[in-house]
Amino acid sequence: MIDHRLGIGAGFSMAGFIRVGANNSWEDADRLAMDAVEPIVRKCPDKWLSEMATWLNDENKWIRRASITIIGRLPMQHSAYTSQCIESTERLLFDTDMDVRRAVSFAIRVCARADPKLACAFLKKQIPATNPAAVWVLCDVIRSMDRRIIAEFGSLLSRYKKWGAAPDVSSKDKRSIESAIKALQAS
Repeated sequence: MIDHRLGIGAGFSMAGFIRVGANNSWEDADRLAMDAVEPIVRKCPDKWLSEMATWLNDENKWIRRASITIIGRLPMQHSAYTSQCIESTERLLFDTDMDVRRAVSFAIRVCARADPKLACAFLKKQIPATNPAAVWVLCDVIRSMDRRIIAEFGSLLSRYKKWGAAPDVSSKDKRSIESAIKALQAS
């Protein structure tokens, strides 16, 4: 059976499509995600968002990266999905792969453009994190936040300061937290 509206046959697997085409670099994964799969998901988010969520557990890092990129970008066109999309990022906060962590940070920042208050509440819920992967993501989100909206995250400054002053924070994590603090102070 063919879905002519989307041009997808019954045996089509988007994960398989990404797996075949995006096995070399983050750029390949992102281009396939944004140019090929994301337009399909945007047309029928109710149909595809749950499948995207299953990709978050895939053993292939490029599938995880493609999925969180698509999920994070969905609120740009469908703001009603922002809450669901930002909650999906939580599943990859502890991912040890740097390519995936960068995509998680990107997804949270894109969701923040759609609903800064929701993104701020999400970050509040995650801080303080003890997992080094989560620490990096939570700090990169602030360091790389769109300067037009970072002021809306000012309420997080005291949390980041308290977190950075904790005696059990590693020196590497402390540097990440301090860079987020500087970004918040500059806003």
